[in-house]
Amino acid sequence: MGKILIDKGIDATPVLILSVCPLIKERANLIPDLWEQSWFFFTPPVSYDEKVVQKFWKPETPALLNRISDLLKNRAISLLMLWI
Repeated sequence: MGKILIDKGIDATPVLILSVCPLIKERANLIPDLWEQSWFFFTPPVSYDEKVVQKFWKPETPALLNRISDLLKNRAISLLMLWI
């Protein structure tokens, strides 16, 4: 997986790669499938539906998403520490 990301110019941490692999292992049968099943974990969206964003984006949404991001980062670090 790391070589695929390097070939695509993506700098991903081992923690991110290790957390994505279990999520795609059931759907990836061949090496090229790894990228097809996981690209959205490593690249930002190119576009989005503005009407949907306007409908669901509330003033408190950025703070909530930042909190979720922090929780996920802490969870990934904790899992990595258990593995080591």
